[in-house]
Amino acid sequence: MPCKGRLAEFVLHVTNLVYFCSGIAILTVGAIGLSSPSTIVNMLSYVPGISTLSQVVYLSGIAYGPSVYLTVIGSLVIVLSFMGCGGAFKRKHHIVMVFGLITLLMMLFNICVVMFYAIDPYYIQGTVETNMYKILEQDFTPVKITGSTITQPSNENAAAWIMMQSEQSCCGVKGPEDYMTFDWNSTNIISAVSNATIPPSCCLQITPNSSYLPTDISAYVNLTTCISSINPYMDANTQGCVNYVMAEVTRYDLIYPVVAAGLTGLQAIILCMTMWLLVIHMDRLR
Repeated sequence: MPCKGRLAEFVLHVTNLVYFCSGIAILTVGAIGLSSPSTIVNMLSYVPGISTLSQVVYLSGIAYGPSVYLTVIGSLVIVLSFMGCGGAFKRKHHIVMVFGLITLLMMLFNICVVMFYAIDPYYIQGTVETNMYKILEQDFTPVKITGSTITQPSNENAAAWIMMQSEQSCCGVKGPEDYMTFDWNSTNIISAVSNATIPPSCCLQITPNSSYLPTDISAYVNLTTCISSINPYMDANTQGCVNYVMAEVTRYDLIYPVVAAGLTGLQAIILCMTMWLLVIHMDRLR
């Protein structure tokens, strides 16, 4: 029995060391996310598509909630790891009991986080839409057309919106009507139209969903009719871009429940080790 007790203590110390290291890592990421959200976005810049997505929607604002979660959970994990090691080393029955109880509660909370995300992965859609409207209204400028040649704007956010609308065959946040809700440079885009209703990137292309931006107006089905205010939304993409953006955001936001699921597994192991220590080593802990 003493050998089993010492083995249980050793295993609990090792698992708490892993617990402590994971807490440090989680707290570091959470703290960086709170102090400098843009740093997190830059850290993910190697992921395909993340740079364009960050220019279409304010990812730094969306990252605030997960950053708070990671900071709080990371801090609790660090404190608990010290409590678990100290209780096992000093053979304090009540400390080990409190450690096991708090670990169980945290594990149940993380299970709830994972279940909530599984049930409603689009819970942040309202925030995403608000951020998309904000960038669209502040930064959007259309392409310039000289003769038949199309020139992209210099503003990176505007260029990202144009790229997304062209590649994904979408228009605005929820539809082309969004361009009627704010002022944008809709005059003299093309000589045949004095005042455009929607930008050219919202118009139907002869080859849709292409991986490049058109450089000539011949790539569109009927550009003049499309952007004309006389026939609004004719030959235009009527689907909004929010569905595409939400699919991308939830893909990156998956790191949130993945961390919760990983912690849940680690906490389950630690909880089993704690119970093992309490059961086979009870007399020495009292």
